[in-house]
Amino acid sequence: MLRLPLILTALAGAVAALPAASPLDYAPRHEVKRSIESEWNLSDVKLAVVRAHPVNWPMPMINKTWTGVKLDINATVDLGVSIIEQAAANDTRLVAFPEVWFPGYPKGIIGQDDWFALHVKDYIENSITLGDANWLKLVAAAKANKIYVGLSFSERNGNYIYMAQALIDPTGEVLIHRHKLRPSAQERDLWSDGYTEQIYAVDTPIGRIGMLSCGEHTAPEATWIMQMQNENIHIGSWPLVPALDDPALTTANVSAGFGTFAGYESGQVINALGRVYAILSNAVVMQAAIGTATIFPAGSSAFDSQIQADDVLNDVPLVYSSVNTTAFNRADYDSNGEVSWGSLQAINAVVPKTLSYIPQVRLDYSHSEPSRFHTATLDTTQEVDIKDLNVSIGERDLIVGAHLRLKEGVRNGTGKSTLLKAISDKLIPGLGNSIRILLLSQIEDATRAATEEGGSVLDHVVRGDKERLKAVEELSSLTKAVESTSLAETQAIIDELLLSKAEDELVEAKKIAARRSGARGKEAREAEVKAEEKVKLALEKLENGVVEDDVATKAMEMMQDVQLALDLLETDTTDARAATILAGLGFSQEMMQKPYASLSGGWRSRCSLATSLLVRTDILLLDEPSNFLDLEAIVWLEQYLLSYPSTLLLISHDQEFLNNVVEETIILRHQKLKYFEGNPRAWEVNERKERRRLTGQKEAMDKKKEHIEKSIQQGMASAKKTGDENRQRMVKSRQKKLDDRWGIETSAKGGRFKLNRDLEGYHLTGRAALEIEAEEAKIKIIIPSPEKLRTVGDLIHFDKVEYRFSKDRSRAPLLEDVTFTVGQGARVAFIGANGQGKSTIAKLILGQLLPSSGKITRHPLLKIGYFAQHSVEELTLASPVTSLWLDATRSRPTTALSYFLKHFEDKGENVVEQDARACLGSFGLQGKVASDTPLGLLSGGQKVRLAIALLVFHPPLLDEVTTHVDAPTIAALAVALKNFSGAIVLYHSRPVWFSRIVVEGESPRSILAEEADDSDVGSSSDEDDEEGSKAVGKTWRVGGGKIKLMEKGMKQYVGLVERKLEKRRKAGEAAVRSAS
Repeated sequence: MLRLPLILTALAGAVAALPAASPLDYAPRHEVKRSIESEWNLSDVKLAVVRAHPVNWPMPMINKTWTGVKLDINATVDLGVSIIEQAAANDTRLVAFPEVWFPGYPKGIIGQDDWFALHVKDYIENSITLGDANWLKLVAAAKANKIYVGLSFSERNGNYIYMAQALIDPTGEVLIHRHKLRPSAQERDLWSDGYTEQIYAVDTPIGRIGMLSCGEHTAPEATWIMQMQNENIHIGSWPLVPALDDPALTTANVSAGFGTFAGYESGQVINALGRVYAILSNAVVMQAAIGTATIFPAGSSAFDSQIQADDVLNDVPLVYSSVNTTAFNRADYDSNGEVSWGSLQAINAVVPKTLSYIPQVRLDYSHSEPSRFHTATLDTTQEVDIKDLNVSIGERDLIVGAHLRLKEGVRNGTGKSTLLKAISDKLIPGLGNSIRILLLSQIEDATRAATEEGGSVLDHVVRGDKERLKAVEELSSLTKAVESTSLAETQAIIDELLLSKAEDELVEAKKIAARRSGARGKEAREAEVKAEEKVKLALEKLENGVVEDDVATKAMEMMQDVQLALDLLETDTTDARAATILAGLGFSQEMMQKPYASLSGGWRSRCSLATSLLVRTDILLLDEPSNFLDLEAIVWLEQYLLSYPSTLLLISHDQEFLNNVVEETIILRHQKLKYFEGNPRAWEVNERKERRRLTGQKEAMDKKKEHIEKSIQQGMASAKKTGDENRQRMVKSRQKKLDDRWGIETSAKGGRFKLNRDLEGYHLTGRAALEIEAEEAKIKIIIPSPEKLRTVGDLIHFDKVEYRFSKDRSRAPLLEDVTFTVGQGARVAFIGANGQGKSTIAKLILGQLLPSSGKITRHPLLKIGYFAQHSVEELTLASPVTSLWLDATRSRPTTALSYFLKHFEDKGENVVEQDARACLGSFGLQGKVASDTPLGLLSGGQKVRLAIALLVFHPPLLDEVTTHVDAPTIAALAVALKNFSGAIVLYHSRPVWFSRIVVEGESPRSILAEEADDSDVGSSSDEDDEEGSKAVGKTWRVGGGKIKLMEKGMKQYVGLVERKLEKRRKAGEAAVRSAS
């Protein structure tokens, strides 16, 4: 089975810190809360679960045949909205939908072997994306009808889809958004895993509400976390529940084509699970399901309300029940929910010992010790200094006994996204509470966009500064309080703000208490109790409404404090700073005013980056910030980050970007963190020099040791021959010293090392042995050159080509008067800003687009391999969308080898398996990695190598081929492409030296040595420079609808970009001076 979705989520989900799960307090705007409490009868709250089926969902209930089914998410959402309206018309306060009701549970995934090949693409296209029109329609329905809505839907997020749940409140706010922790059985071939951090309950005026989905109700890792939070109302979404006495489930004879139902699909079994959950959790259980829907009372095995499955489900779409929410137990948590934590720990400890082949799936950040020299980092400084840091996923240790050190105001480069996520979430004990940390997160940005109705790009970026937004809202409220003529109104506003602050402090106190143990844990829990008491007092004060004598003075002082905070945040310049950042990242003024929802994924990524750069923070964590940026935006970002005032921690495959930005490099190697004062380029040079020094020192020591050993042997032989006992003792003493004290004598600075006896710890010898770290294996890529064409002639020729998006001649064309030639063995590069038409030229070459005018001539024997900007994303998406079974009867998953063979088979070309293995092997995909590892389990870098391998049989057309690729692979690829005898068309911006090697024919050794400021690069053998094409290619700049030849190649283009940015900078400074 394909497990592609697991790769991303396994890492993201691992940071959940399992025992830290605790109720996530939800405090709606207090006027809304008071309105609900006053308008609703909380002693008689009506609940409803949906039993109707979605539009075009195949009936009857037990029919698993999917033939001819065409889902319609738009119609299903409209039906869902009408059900919400019907529930609200019957005074329902909370309505819940069955599992993935939007667009409908795919029963055929279990019953039909060919379901993936025939239907999965349609299913994914009918999944909901947060922020799309259907999502906003459902949110608007909850808000318009003033009702809590528990949704369950198939969510599409980039190249992955999830079994998602969401709880939306009557104000349209999303209280819960989660993904099913572990999809069941064949579901895992389609949907990705969620993670434990998403399992939480929320406090609402009608009780604490939690959600789980289907099979999660049988999984202790989900039920314990949920039940320990003392839910009052539990939404349990199931896809479908047949009638409890349906004979089709108890007989072996099932109608032809319907398939068979397993025991876990029995209505009796599912009903029993609902009863058990109600008893163990002592919560009202809302079992939403197509067919038999049930509501179980808290702590009881008897259902409150139930309607069993029938053939006319949509005639009676809802099952209702009423509960007295004032009787709910409001305790924060129960550590013995379902089972005790100690029992789970005991199970967790025993399994790896008795069944060593079962991996332990957990991530443990608990083993870290704050440096005793920097205990103040817990509260005051913006530096981070933590010793003995261990990070592990399951039984795999990623970091062991490391020292994490981040100096204030220093730009660092590092290599692991997991570490950044742990720092961002403050999952590492010892991170200071006062340190503001921000991680560039496109997922969070997408979630925020989903809850915003409309709004321009500029507004979206500005509103991303949550601290500023909150301060602005507080200032608005305090201004209203100060200007009010009613002291009672002023008092109410102040009390409401104080309550909100107290609730924020409580949330933070709970997070800290959940992540600390021992003496510090006790202090944290005491602080949590005080915070709870503070919230209680603030709430009582708000409800009592007593007006204080100095309320007007207090309001004025609070307003001055907030105004001071806003001044420190430079809020008066926020819009201008946001516009400057967006302009630097390539947004025009027109684009800034466009709706954010209209942006493509790449431009949304730039928006996320702009928000991260705008927000004032102490430590900014950027993971691959230069991806999908053109050269102009990258150069601007480099200049911006060089003057960034706070600490930066960067991860990037673009080593040129890191070299231009960072001041310190953090190296993750052999599970340890090493630090180097300088950029990666300087570190590589230092590593080579240090290796040469140690190698020379070792050779000298080996010669010295050989001489001493020879002298000892001669002395021993002479002493034995003469019988000189004194000399024998002297020789033995020399041998003992040699054995005990042989090792490093001098440091890199020439000073003598101490003996190990003077150092801490236990040592077997008096001196440390000289150790030279094994050099990382060099990457060697071999691209087979094509056979020489039997006929002469150019491969491609463009003659005055014009391309327009529309036939409207009044609008300027995207491209006009484009003329160029690609000869046999030629090298051509197209460069320029994003959106200027580079990819359009590629599609015109491929024949995917037709020119509006002009002529394109192709060689009749031409074969083209195309690597597009999104080739890896398309390769990633191919797995869950088509499944690409080799043999549906055996359900064998797609591997790199099978995908390679099928790729060319679909093009009518049969490739010999041996040749395919040789090609894949040259890209590091050898043996079982190529033939046995499912495509979805390959790393991002391995998928890039597969995508490149698919095109190397033919002349390559490369569109941003270095995106997602590490620096050593880029260097090896540059050498391989230089040695390739076929023609190459390159669409590229960074690194600049890549195009200089591949297109402009410069020596890889000299350029890489120039980049490293060192002559001993060693990235290619001597013959690498001499083989392959000697052609010097042409570099064309694309912009303004034209192409222009860069006579001096990439260096000329870089100079143009730098001058353009410098001109823009001076213009900006002049504008500021004139304004002041």
